[in-house]
Amino acid sequence: MTGVEIAGLLKDYGLVGAVALLLYALKVVVGRWRDCMQERLNDNKAITERMATALERQAATNADIAENMKELRDGQGEIQKVATEAALTAAAGRRETNAKLSDLKTGQDRQPSGAAK
Repeated sequence: MTGVEIAGLLKDYGLVGAVALLLYALKVVVGRWRDCMQERLNDNKAITERMATALERQAATNADIAENMKELRDGQGEIQKVATEAALTAAAGRRETNAKLSDLKTGQDRQPSGAAK
């Protein structure tokens, strides 16, 4: 409605017309506001669904990462065990080698100075 039409209605219907126009305007404004809010709620619902999907995927990824970390720790434990066994074996081998070298040196020291080498 244009301003002229509204002025004509006010002239014809007076205060009752003004109240009727205000009520009609309020109805239109509230209706548009309600439609806008409904659209926002629908948008928020879609966003919430997308976020829920993303959170589910992240949770699955976190579970996979946790499993991989556990496997990594288990592997590191196995590597440490093998390294420890290798170090112990090497230490035992060095002790045995040192003992044999010591025996040879003792044997050489006991040989008479004129013996053939």
